[in-house]
Amino acid sequence: MALSGRTAAVFGIVSQRSIGWAVATELQRQGASVALGIQSDRFADRVRRLVDEHWERPAAAVLECDVSSDDQVAAAGQALASAFPHGLGTLVHSIAFAPAAAMRGRLVDCAREDWAIAHDVSAYSLIALTRATLPSLRRAAEAGAGASVLAMTYLGSTRAVPAYSVMGPAKASLEATARGLAAELGAEGVRVNCVSPGTVNTPAARGIPGFSELHATVSEAVPGPRVPTAEDAGRLAAFLASDAAAGIHGQTLYVDGGVSAMALPGHTKRA
Repeated sequence: MALSGRTAAVFGIVSQRSIGWAVATELQRQGASVALGIQSDRFADRVRRLVDEHWERPAAAVLECDVSSDDQVAAAGQALASAFPHGLGTLVHSIAFAPAAAMRGRLVDCAREDWAIAHDVSAYSLIALTRATLPSLRRAAEAGAGASVLAMTYLGSTRAVPAYSVMGPAKASLEATARGLAAELGAEGVRVNCVSPGTVNTPAARGIPGFSELHATVSEAVPGPRVPTAEDAGRLAAFLASDAAAGIHGQTLYVDGGVSAMALPGHTKRA
């Protein structure tokens, strides 16, 4: 298995439909020992039950971490250092949030506080988590196991997506942050990349007004042979965490069935 003996931590697990869960499951399937980060203890029983039902091995840890709290982020970094004394091979950021009021309204009406919250939770948290786990990432890199940081993003970072509102700028901030971290950390043996899945039906996506209609429209416009899933994002993330991706750094890779390559949406008839 490509990730046998490796370690990983995936933050942003909410349910079985989370992209983070698909990523964590694929990393575990390919041999990695995986720790899971949840926003609060209200998700703990659900996530542990998912692990018991779907994984061959237990999670290395289930960590409560509200990424808007510096203390909780620091504690998560310390817990991962204890769980993985030889280093953390891969940090996965699969976190996004904006207040409901900001998502219901137009971007031009976004309140300053809502803008700040969306960027803090969705983008600054990548800096906070990377800083907290950097000693562990360095240990993995120095041991020759390779180290990488992956952030889950979306096409709304570069294109205006209906009703995506403040999350578009927040995802753009996330991608720019990842590139900045890539420029700084590459010399330390830590690769940083983003994965941009398609319009997947996740708990976070269902907070977008009119998401069902958006999902149907985008699904019809996918020029590829099928509509991508969260599991496709998981497979790409596992590849980026492996030695096979050692030369990929500072990039955003799309796994959206080709939607990002199209100038205009079309309607695809599949066999």
